[in-house]
Amino acid sequence: MKKTFSFFIIAAIIGSGFYFAYKKNWIPQSIKDQVDKDAWQKISKDMKEQGGVLASKSAEAKTHLSQVLGESTDESDSTKAPHEKALEYGRYLYCKQVVEDYEKTD
Repeated sequence: MKKTFSFFIIAAIIGSGFYFAYKKNWIPQSIKDQVDKDAWQKISKDMKEQGGVLASKSAEAKTHLSQVLGESTDESDSTKAPHEKALEYGRYLYCKQVVEDYEKTD
């Protein structure tokens, strides 16, 4: 997920840099002739669609994370990062199992 987000950020930076250079006439005329307005509209449309997919996948990941942690992961009242909560929950399960095993041996 981090790689996908990084890819979109890099693509946006490169695309915006090319667009800025295009508007400032820094690009030679031969390259400008190859790039038309329809191509920019298609790229813009594709990026909007991919942004929607990314948003839905992040919502899905949040739902899955809240199921793994066993509680809601609301950002407004959360003071710990999700990975810290996951580690804490793992420690809790481990300690619970150790206590149960200890009680069985008595």
